[in-house]
Amino acid sequence: MKLVVLLKLSENFLRGLFLIFVTYSLSLSESGYFGIFVSLVTITAYLVSFEKRIEFQREMVNKNLNEVINRILQLIAFFCINFLILIPLFYAIIYYYFELPFLYSLFIFCIIFSEVIFNQAYQFSLIRKELYFIQLMNLIRFFIIFIFTIYVFIASNQITLEMIILIWSCISILALLISFIFLYMISINNSSSFNFINIFSEYKISISHFFFGFFSMLLLTIDRLILDQFLDIEELGIFFRNIVIFSIFLQFFNIALVNRVTPLIFDLCKKQKFKKIDSIVFKELFNGVALISVYVLVLGGLYPYFLEFNIVFQYQVILSLALVFRLILDFFSVIFLGLRYEQVLLKLVIMQIIFLPFLLTFLTLEFSILGSFLGILILNVVFFLTYFIIYQGKLKNEKNFNL
Repeated sequence: MKLVVLLKLSENFLRGLFLIFVTYSLSLSESGYFGIFVSLVTITAYLVSFEKRIEFQREMVNKNLNEVINRILQLIAFFCINFLILIPLFYAIIYYYFELPFLYSLFIFCIIFSEVIFNQAYQFSLIRKELYFIQLMNLIRFFIIFIFTIYVFIASNQITLEMIILIWSCISILALLISFIFLYMISINNSSSFNFINIFSEYKISISHFFFGFFSMLLLTIDRLILDQFLDIEELGIFFRNIVIFSIFLQFFNIALVNRVTPLIFDLCKKQKFKKIDSIVFKELFNGVALISVYVLVLGGLYPYFLEFNIVFQYQVILSLALVFRLILDFFSVIFLGLRYEQVLLKLVIMQIIFLPFLLTFLTLEFSILGSFLGILILNVVFFLTYFIIYQGKLKNEKNFNL
């Protein structure tokens, strides 16, 4: 288990380094396009995966390797079918934002599909340690992408979005092929069989998980698509250069703090041990706040250096505060899921998505980029108070129910 978590943290670290390097190596205008590109890859990859990982984890826990491999093969078949269905939509989105030749769209399709498969690698490894190879391959993939990107930048003294797309797609295709060969070999060695899927049943099984996850993911990426309508491309580049650090911190906290204690919180929710849940959450929050505080102090001390990369201290302080409240919201979400309040959680996430465009539009038109970051902070503060009030009410109901 420690190896699996370490591999995931290492992969996220390399991915973060890659995103930061590319963001600050591209021209300011291309940084804005790169921010949109990463957001679109995230959204489209999620649409293809249809949030099957939750159902996979619930159903495959304690199952033998043959059953797990059979289910993985079924999921890959589902992803392929779903991807083919969604290709016209993806092409229209890519052409709208980038107007790239069709050949580059094919490269982007390869990136999207590779992200779909490798995003599941962590869950595969958590269920069966024999499958950690796919997660290891994902780590190697991003290591090679990162190193090759640095090499191209040094060799040509510049880098463009088209170069990034080519590097990312070609290495991802190779990593996918190796991973599929590994899966094929391990399935042959274990005499695994493939049972054909019912595509409609696959959609039905994960529909509630999909919508909740989709709205949650959209909440974290839609700001870049909204601001594309109100900021010029260079301002969008400055926004992305500042928000990318926030996104990397959030991913790290989800793996190192939230996901690590999620099974324990689920178990404690079943046992109604709410004081124990609170103590665990407070401990993890303390660790998160301590790390964020160190980052702000370091940034303050090295501010003139960071300013050269358009990293503004004022923006980072606002985003650091937003990150604290976002982390609290993530813990509330885990507790609500543990208490099986999925419908309540879904409504709250939809409310945030409805509220965010109006808030960002008003504040961005009023205060430009500063307003964009204030909008993110205000949204998280408002919904922290909302989640807290609802949690206290639900807590009383749970305690009264068990008296």
